[in-house]
Amino acid sequence: MADSQMNEGTVLAPSALANENKAAGSKEFFIKTAKYLLTIIGFFIKHPAKLYLGYHKMHFEMLLRVLIAVRKAEPIEKQIKEIEENINKSVEESNLLSTEVRKVPSSPWADMNPLLLILLLPALKNDPEFVKAYNTHLDTYENLVQKAMESAEACLDAGSQIQSGTPPKIQEIRDEIEKLSISGNIGTIIKASYIERLHLVEFDLGQKVREANGATQDSIKYLWACWEKVRTAVRL
Repeated sequence: MADSQMNEGTVLAPSALANENKAAGSKEFFIKTAKYLLTIIGFFIKHPAKLYLGYHKMHFEMLLRVLIAVRKAEPIEKQIKEIEENINKSVEESNLLSTEVRKVPSSPWADMNPLLLILLLPALKNDPEFVKAYNTHLDTYENLVQKAMESAEACLDAGSQIQSGTPPKIQEIRDEIEKLSISGNIGTIIKASYIERLHLVEFDLGQKVREANGATQDSIKYLWACWEKVRTAVRL
């Protein structure tokens, strides 16, 4: 945006002054777009960082319950089911966030011809209503990107900790299974059942988390590109 003001005293100015209808349309564009951006911000306000960190906290609390049950040689079906539901919900929220991030325009001027804005700016900057609409639009876009980034980074942090922290916890539970003093066929069946259920958590559910984390990483890269554009945008 800094470049859009460089030539405002040149031959472009008469062209801009001759386009009052387009100038009015540009003003409406920024007013309308700012309102649209506010509707997107609502999602990220309702999905703050603590939402995603909550799934991470619950995941490891549930793994601890599994460990305690194994030490007592008790069934772990209920605990594994809770872990599965928590991870599925976490992945669902992560994927939903990635979908919402893609609704963020790729730049503050994504749907507007930048050349037209350059041509019209010398006239538009003298219109107080346009200046207000323009600056409000940029502020709203910047706020949207910030809110989205906060949620996305928290989502990735929670997912990454689940991904990296689960295998060591599973191994700790496996070590406890090996220590069980249950003998005979019953003991073998119980241990095999434990191992099978842990496989679900480590591999099947783990794959879902890895895929969701990859999508969230892509979302963060996208938002950083958006941030660079609005960060360098010049307010009028």
